[in-house]
Amino acid sequence: MAENSYFSTMYSNATYDVVGRDLLNLYFQYQTMIWGVTLLIPVVAIFFLPLVMMGLVYISALYLKAYRYYYKINGYTFTPECWKPARYMLACLWDFQARFWYGYEIQGLENIPSEGPALVVFYHGAMPVDWYYLLSKSILYKKRLICAVGDRFLFHLPAFDALIDCFQVYPGTIETCANILKKGNLLAIAPGGVREALFGDETYPIIWGTRKGFAKVAMEAKVPVIPVFTENIREAFFTPTFGNKWLRSLYEKTRIPLVPIYGGFPTKLKTYVGEPIPYDPAITPEEMVERVSSKMEEMIKTHQKLPGNVTRSSICNNTIMFCSIKVSFVSPFTLFILFLLFVFLIRVYHYRYRLFEAYYRDILDGFRTTVAVYWDAVCWVWHGYEMVGFENIPESKKTAALIVFYHGAIPIDYYYLFAKTILIKKRYIKTVGDHFLFKIPICNFWMTVFHVFSGPYPICLQYLKEGHLVAISPGGVLEAQFGDEDYRLVWGKRIGFAKLAIEAKVPIIPVFTQNIRESFRPIKTGKNWLRKVYEKQDCQ
Repeated sequence: MAENSYFSTMYSNATYDVVGRDLLNLYFQYQTMIWGVTLLIPVVAIFFLPLVMMGLVYISALYLKAYRYYYKINGYTFTPECWKPARYMLACLWDFQARFWYGYEIQGLENIPSEGPALVVFYHGAMPVDWYYLLSKSILYKKRLICAVGDRFLFHLPAFDALIDCFQVYPGTIETCANILKKGNLLAIAPGGVREALFGDETYPIIWGTRKGFAKVAMEAKVPVIPVFTENIREAFFTPTFGNKWLRSLYEKTRIPLVPIYGGFPTKLKTYVGEPIPYDPAITPEEMVERVSSKMEEMIKTHQKLPGNVTRSSICNNTIMFCSIKVSFVSPFTLFILFLLFVFLIRVYHYRYRLFEAYYRDILDGFRTTVAVYWDAVCWVWHGYEMVGFENIPESKKTAALIVFYHGAIPIDYYYLFAKTILIKKRYIKTVGDHFLFKIPICNFWMTVFHVFSGPYPICLQYLKEGHLVAISPGGVLEAQFGDEDYRLVWGKRIGFAKLAIEAKVPIIPVFTQNIRESFRPIKTGKNWLRKVYEKQDCQ
């Protein structure tokens, strides 16, 4: 967010120095409050990372819905073959995520046939990320889709219909599964299902109970069974052991997975695809279950050190060395993904309600409030966000003020302030954004919805005279990218905001967020050269 170049030509006045001193005073006054947030960071992180993973799954689901919608609105006939490009793209993304975060490897991929049917039976971790990665490998390297049997609750999740259609996930009756295999397809199933996912532990017990449906399917379809196990899958995500018996009894009664999942640590994951267990017409389904479970237990004993341990699995596989580096880059990437998600939702709102012009304004107000609630929750959970002096922002919708804020590498603090103002003050802040934002095609409608504009001086003046709140960061992108831990103001000769406040006869409200530069940082390598390039090109 930046001030328009017109502002840089304004004449200097004392307001510039006053605002600068106020920002620094705010910083030093609340410097000691960071300790409380620091203590909570580990607790927040272990619950946040599973949300990130689930968020990526939902991003994939929403992308597929948009992909299918694109075909339909352009008059194309949508067939199952139309999923192939989208499926391949998501496989590439998940394969990259697997390599980057978990150093994912697979051994025995050649055991999955290039043609013909087979039943893949795998051990179910707390979150089956290894299954996503195996599926991606099969699509990319074997050019084959592995259909899957999913728990019934998946079919009740919102926005999952396109994901289920694309990757051919089925509820899993014996007849349905046998027909899929008889058509020459690959089919995957985890006999332990959600029960094994939620109530397994670091000793890797096989919790299949009396389930033998997968064996009946294999016997009826006359196909081989391929056992699959992923090393350290239970060190990647955990379920709490406290209250385990009570939670399990609740699950057995309701079949609803209410057990919280935490973790997401970048342990080394390696999937082992076992040799196929051939179809044998002379054995019973019970004997087939015994063969497969024995093979699975053998693979666990061979490839997994028991009991599982996060630290050991990370150190032995050399991933802990890169943990901090990964987290440093994943957090901004996650923020960007969330931004794209909201852009997509805004587009959906726009297309869905464009025929109802009479209610359009109310609909957008509702959407702004929804997004504000979400950001308010994120700021509290992830950053332990607090505000001091919020009463200084006027509540009256006819009282104008110019908000001047220090620009961090990513202005996440401003999103939080914007959300708080919507929820508590019931006011919208009109924000001056940098010109490059308006060159991003997907952001145009976002800017309209959230009152972001490029900042011509006459328009800023008009908004203030009409009684609106206007926010601006004099340092803009220059301060965001080239500021440092010394928190020096990088405003240069930009003093137009002061001229604007004087002409509009409105107060200036300085805003500074403690530790904003410790939240996100630009890379220092080549900083001087990059600054010269930026100042010459005046773009990012």
